[in-house]
Amino acid sequence: MKRTILLLGFCVFLMAAPLQGTDILKPAPAIGPEACWSPEATIMENIRAACAPLAGTAFEACFIEGMQKSGASSGAVGFAKSIGNLGYMEALRKLGPVDIALVAYPFRANENHGFLLLNGNPPQIDVDDLSLLSPVDLKKDPRFNRLKRKYPAIMLWPGDRSDSDYPLPETRPDGGQRFTVRYRLLNGCHACELAGYARYAFEFDKTGQFIGTKYQGIERTPDGRSLTEEAFSDPTRPVAVNAGHTFILRLRSNPTTGYIWELAEPLKEGILCFIDRKYQPDKTDRVGAGGAEIWTFKAEGKGEARINLKYVRPWEKDTPPAQTAQFRININGDRKEKGKE
Repeated sequence: MKRTILLLGFCVFLMAAPLQGTDILKPAPAIGPEACWSPEATIMENIRAACAPLAGTAFEACFIEGMQKSGASSGAVGFAKSIGNLGYMEALRKLGPVDIALVAYPFRANENHGFLLLNGNPPQIDVDDLSLLSPVDLKKDPRFNRLKRKYPAIMLWPGDRSDSDYPLPETRPDGGQRFTVRYRLLNGCHACELAGYARYAFEFDKTGQFIGTKYQGIERTPDGRSLTEEAFSDPTRPVAVNAGHTFILRLRSNPTTGYIWELAEPLKEGILCFIDRKYQPDKTDRVGAGGAEIWTFKAEGKGEARINLKYVRPWEKDTPPAQTAQFRININGDRKEKGKE
């Protein structure tokens, strides 16, 4: 998804109301921890099954009703409505006046997380609204033009928003705030080669007024070549990857409870290869806050396979797992990395 954010249980959502007569414009009262929602996997599975036959506004209403029936607070439901009825706030990094909200979008086909910059003016900014990013300075960058010769269809795409090192907050010299966000440079499509990353900063003055975005430069991939490394965290969504490429599974975990994720059965030989597993704790001072396990695999051959995982205490041999997750992996046979010479 390198990547953790400070998860605090204080979610603030400010809204402005129009002036009425002599009324003074005031922000709405701050919303507390009830604006965040952390549903169990079974809750989302039930909501998805109940809403699957529906579409459009009926689907949205079904999701909101599912939140309410599952015990989500009015604050959490209100926030979900404010972002279009198809997502919810998982956590907030409280910085003030502008804060960073981690938002889950469980029904998207690809990117299931996003970041909003909250409580400034405007009260919500989606960092993946690419219309806020001026392409002029990017296209003037000699590094971008060198990449474009190798990757003719190179373009900006949202980054991995489970990568919680970003947005990177800083204090501006004038006391305002700066949030640096990383975007992928892909060769024409979501599943195409990753040529590098572009960074943009979202700038705010000390009152929280949005000033604009500023191009920060390009990063190459760690080894200086193309690779496709996607992160997936929703077992209900199939993983599509090209043979020869790596991908990541990201699962919430809390080793302070004694639980860890393990493979529930061997991988399919010749199709999948395990590369690495590591734990990334959340950046917080809260004791026992947890984090995420990052599992890296390589797609070796064309075909379909399953990755079955179980969340267990390793010493409890006869105890059923606390959770299970099954990821469906679809691998196409194109091992050639486009743009490679």
